[in-house]
Amino acid sequence: MISPRKVLVDHANWHRNQVSLGMAVIDVSKDNDWSAVRVESNPNAIGSVYPVQGFILPVPATEG
Repeated sequence: MISPRKVLVDHANWHRNQVSLGMAVIDVSKDNDWSAVRVESNPNAIGSVYPVQGFILPVPATEG
């Protein structure tokens, strides 16, 4: 997580047969609930607003 409203992801949606590494996903929802995001498709190019239905949470750290 970069901030409460920005994370970095690796995705393979925009460039055929390529994975884009460390691309920003920014929460733009009015209630700060990640129900709408903008995704970086190219370095420094943030795309349109996309609705989000659900979210993948990180695996909790195990207690040692």
